[in-house]
Amino acid sequence: MMRIVLDLQACQTDSHKRGIGRYSCALAKAMARQRGEDELRFALNNIFAARAETVREEFSGLVAPGMFSYYQYPRFDKTLDFAHNYQRPVAGALVRNHYAWLHPDLLHISSVFEGWYAQSAVPGRLSDLPGVIISATLYDIIPLLFPDWYMPTGPLKHFYHQKYRLLQECDLLLAISEASRKDAINYLGIAPEKIVTIAGAAEDRFRPLPISADEAQTLLRRYGLQKPFILYTGGLDYRKNLTGVISAFAMLPPEIRQTWQFAIVCDIDPVNEMILLRHAAKEGLADREIVFTGFVPEEDLIRLYNLCTLFIFPSLYEGFGLPVLEAMCCGAPVLGANNSSIAELIGREDALFDA
Repeated sequence: MMRIVLDLQACQTDSHKRGIGRYSCALAKAMARQRGEDELRFALNNIFAARAETVREEFSGLVAPGMFSYYQYPRFDKTLDFAHNYQRPVAGALVRNHYAWLHPDLLHISSVFEGWYAQSAVPGRLSDLPGVIISATLYDIIPLLFPDWYMPTGPLKHFYHQKYRLLQECDLLLAISEASRKDAINYLGIAPEKIVTIAGAAEDRFRPLPISADEAQTLLRRYGLQKPFILYTGGLDYRKNLTGVISAFAMLPPEIRQTWQFAIVCDIDPVNEMILLRHAAKEGLADREIVFTGFVPEEDLIRLYNLCTLFIFPSLYEGFGLPVLEAMCCGAPVLGANNSSIAELIGREDALFDA
């Protein structure tokens, strides 16, 4: 029997609103269901106490509450940048001590890339945990592929290169796509036998649903949707290519475009929303042709996948592209960019386009 410890901090930070958090929780639940005689424990960050409780509730019925443990450290001084914040190494050491206290045979880190924002922390080194097999989920190495956008400053470069060294220390990496696996081999020098592609899956609740006309109308009104709509959900950063897809939508003939709305589902701040709305206006789009819904709870997102006429995913690069799979599982027609893992997921040339 093995004792396996999973760090699920990625399910607590802002990552829980994105694919990384949803993927981490789904993988952990699948492991819980298939653990057999192995002992499976979960480590959570007590700085995010409210989310810790939510995560524990999600595993109700799968594992006993006593299988969860919580690490704690003093909160950081936000005025110090990553490279010069002496508190972060201390926090990382305390997290590592918590791992050691659990005496795992195998330790799995759901996301080594936590730690830049807010109060999250990941140890700077893991190889000095004696007798422990270290593994981690590899989502992508996009900052290394787009350094001008994702590593523009010294502190950010320091952060990412530390995380890449952490990946290189691992005994095993679980890549979420073959594209990510090949990138890690080619750019990080990971030995091919130390990294395997496990792919990904949407949770069972992403499925076609019977939705009444009244329920649909109430939901669509809540998010300002008054016409049949095209849907996107994901992040806002450069590689997501939102300006590109807004421009493409504007190129549709007016008589076609006027019958649709383009719904962008994401946790967007007022500044970025204004930037994208100005871009839409510059491209000739009228008011309400583009609708920013803001953050949408998962229950509503599943229904929006079910109700959309088309889901579109225009990213310049993805490590996996979980929304593509979620939309397909809900029965939505999907178009995506012909690159990276998106092409792997869609698997049809006639549903791909050049981004």
